[in-house]
Amino acid sequence: MIDYTIPKTLLTNQINNLWHDRLGHPGDSVLIHLGLPTPNDNCLVCETNKAHKQPFKNHFEPAFSTLDCVHMDVVGPINPL
Repeated sequence: MIDYTIPKTLLTNQINNLWHDRLGHPGDSVLIHLGLPTPNDNCLVCETNKAHKQPFKNHFEPAFSTLDCVHMDVVGPINPL
């Protein structure tokens, strides 16, 4: 016979994550202040939003005189569909 019961710890984690998701992914301090349990695992949405893209390094040298830097359209005219 197959046991279909869900372990209590797994169910508790799901409830904790549900409150975290429904309230808009607040920090642990907000959940503690509201008297709600904090999630036990990492939230993918929170981790993604905390990640910051590194700025591009400026690898171009500035143009000091006329025609030091020329931009050209090498594709030509594009006909819209």
